[in-house]
Formats: sequence, C-alpha cells, structure tokens
Amino acid sequence: MQPLKKNLSELLFVLTVVLLLVPSARGQIKLTTLFSFTNLSKGTVPAARLVQGPDGSFYGTTEQGGAYGLGTVFKINSTGAFSNLLSFTGTGGAYPGEAPVAGLIWGADGNLYGTTQYGGTSNNGTVFGLTTNGAFTSLVSFSGTNGAYIGANPAAGLVWGTNAGLGALYGTTQFGGTNDIMNGGDGTIFVVTTNSLFTNLVSFTGTNGLFLGANPVGDLVRGTNGSLYGTTQYGGTNDLANYGDGEIFRLLPSGIFGPIYSFNTVDGASPQAGLTLGKDGNFYGTTYYGGTFSFGTIFKITPGGVLATLASFNNVNGANPQAALVQGLDGNFYGTATVGGTNNSYGTVFQLASGGPLTALINFAGTNGRYPVAGLIQGTDGNFYGTTPSGTTSPQGTAFRFPPPPLFLNWYATNNLIKFTWSAATGQVYQVQMTTNLSPSAWNNLSGTINGTNSVMTGSDALGGAGQHRFYRVGLLP
Repeated sequence: MQPLKKNLSELLFVLTVVLLLVPSARGQIKLTTLFSFTNLSKGTVPAARLVQGPDGSFYGTTEQGGAYGLGTVFKINSTGAFSNLLSFTGTGGAYPGEAPVAGLIWGADGNLYGTTQYGGTSNNGTVFGLTTNGAFTSLVSFSGTNGAYIGANPAAGLVWGTNAGLGALYGTTQFGGTNDIMNGGDGTIFVVTTNSLFTNLVSFTGTNGLFLGANPVGDLVRGTNGSLYGTTQYGGTNDLANYGDGEIFRLLPSGIFGPIYSFNTVDGASPQAGLTLGKDGNFYGTTYYGGTFSFGTIFKITPGGVLATLASFNNVNGANPQAALVQGLDGNFYGTATVGGTNNSYGTVFQLASGGPLTALINFAGTNGRYPVAGLIQGTDGNFYGTTPSGTTSPQGTAFRFPPPPLFLNWYATNNLIKFTWSAATGQVYQVQMTTNLSPSAWNNLSGTINGTNSVMTGSDALGGAGQHRFYRVGLLP
C-alpha cells in the first residue's frame, strides 16, 4: 500500500511534501500462467521477449520444438489463446533457420522481423521477415568469417532504421567477422535492407584494436541522438587474461564506431542484455556477473559514457540477469533474473524503483516457471508479459502475465474534490483506503473495490473542513 496525505487547509503544500516522503506500494503481485508449452509440435523453450502487435496479441519465438524440432514463431493473446505461425526447417526448406533465441520486432512496414542462431545455407544463422498474412522471406544466411554475409550465430534481435531510403534492419552476430578467426570470430554489427542488401559495418576486435568488444548477445537500441548503442559480453580493456569484462559501444549514424565504457568487475562484468533507453535520455542495463556480491548489477550510463552502478544483485532478490530492463508506465524499471530468489534459486521478477531499492516482486517456484532468460514487455492493458524456458510442471516453458504494483502517479484538487491516479492493469481489482491518523493507523475503505479497466485508474474524495489530515493508499487485491 502507498499512503497519500491530504491537509484540507493547505492542500497544495501538503501534497508536495507527501510526494517527497511517501514510499511506493507493491501490493500483492500474482503471476498468471497464460500458456504451458507441453506440446512439442507447438514449440518448446521460449527464450525471447514477446512483442505486442497492432492486433493486441503477443508474438514470440521458441528455441526448440515445432514440426521439425528446430524452433517456431507463435502468437498468443492476453487470455492465453495460442497459435503456431511457423516451424523452422533448418538449412533449407520453406522456413530456413534454427533456434531463434531473440525476440521479434515490428518493422515500420507492418511486418515482423527476426533472427535465428543457426540454420540457413551455411548453418550460421539467418535474418528473416514474416508478413501478417504468413508470407515468409529469408533475407540473409550468414557465412561466418568470410563470404558475402560475414557474421555467425546472431543471438540478438533487430532494430529498424533506414538506409538509402530503404527499410533497413540493424543487428549483431555473436560470432563471425574478420577477427579472432581461430575461435570463430569476435562477432559483428550489420545492416540489411528488406530487399536483402547486406553490409557488414563492424567486426569486433576483442580487447584491443579499433572495435573494442567481443561476442555481442544483447539487442541494439537507438538513442535520442540517432546513434545505436549496445553491449558486448566480452572484450574491452579490463581483465584481459579472461578476454575482457565486456564493453558498451556506440555506432554513429555516419557509421563511425566508438567504445564508450569497459566494465571492470567491480561495476559489473559480462553484460548479456542490451540497453534500455530511459525516459530521461540515459541508458539502463544489467550485467551477468560482478558488483558487490558478484551476482550482477543494474547500471545507468549517459550517451557520453558516464556509468553509475544503481544496484547489485544479492541472490535473494535474484542473480545473473540475462535480459534487458523495461521501464514501466510508473517510471520504475522491471526485469528478470535467471537464478536466485527464495525458491530453489529458480529466478525472480524484480523491480528497481526510482531512487529506491532493488526488490524481488515474484520468486519463481517451478510450478509457474523457472530460470527466466527473456525480458518483460508491458502490454497496452498495463500488465507485464514474459516467458520462462522451463518449469517443474511445464518443463518446456511458459508464457505468463502479472500486474504492476499500484503506485500513485498524480493527485490534485478540483471542484471540491481531491483526485488521484494510480498505475493499474486491466482485469485487476484495487481497493483505495483512507485514514486520519497514521499512528496508530486504522485504514477505512474509501469506497467499494475497483476493477481495473486501463493502465491508469482514477479515484476521488470530497474535500472536508479545515485542519483535517487524511492519508490515502491503494492496494492490489488477490
């Protein structure tokens, strides 16, 4: 619960003070399993974040399963209605590709685009497109450390852009490229247009050279300045004996590459997720290792490369995050930790409140999934959606949903009323309560329960006589 204080004689002053002093509410967060991947033909091991389409449904991939056991593309709606859109066919066939471990994106042309880690002509992975009518196009089959399509084994998704006026897709490959060929290559950054015009932009050079970094596995993200930003799992200028603690880099619109930060274990190591552009114009991300307890970190970095560690995972709130963060409508950051938590180290869903602590909202218990490796998405209904690649009762993975903690977003006086809004989710039930004295606190229901119908809900109370104090809180009911 989050209280809100009202002084009827000095309303504006008190509201300003309360905004600074009152902590956020978390409520009772309940995870709902939308779908269990128990049918091999429908796909298994969903390891990528979902993306919401114009139709309100969510689209995703499974790393394995399907008609050929090589992975699938699927669609699921908010009630759990599921359909398999295609099954990948490996090095040939109608749907070349295998093991899509990255999420899909919607292009500006209204089509879906994605990558597969293997499959294609050389079995080094692919880039593909899929229309809403089900028409599939293989845009690239990567060729490794040489050939026409340098790069191998893309583990990250794509970013939409333009190139010479054409629709273009920017991405990375985990291996391949022209450096460290004996070990399969340090990875690349590439761009390909929707009509298959391919350009290798960068071949990473590891711990030295012009293109610091190695083996990127997180998605690229575009900053407000038009540049692309990303992370590499290894490389950089620190811990050279172990091939580097990882790098954050920038690619200017002109194509100029610049490393902007090398991790040093103390501030994190081995970032496996891409960056998230915050509402403040800075970037936020996670590292798999490092930090105070060596279980990984959450950090903020400016577009110019100034990094601040915001939190360190301590195993109780999660450990070893592999997925990107998402900033909720309430301004807080949410994510998944692959292991840790209080249930057999099956992983957590966590929240990092603005200026607050890192807390576990959900501890996976196995029966509702375990070992989440994919990031979350907040749907238009206000709920968060995600996947787990396995579970105890659903060993092939799950798709799930949960509501955000209710948080007061705004309050103001109008027409002899105090009105307030809070972050909500469709289908959830809320209770607003009031008290005139926090010590001792005796909370009274302001009205009946309120059913969430949007991502933001509104409540009100009548202004009373001068000199009165009231405190409000909103709770999420089970």
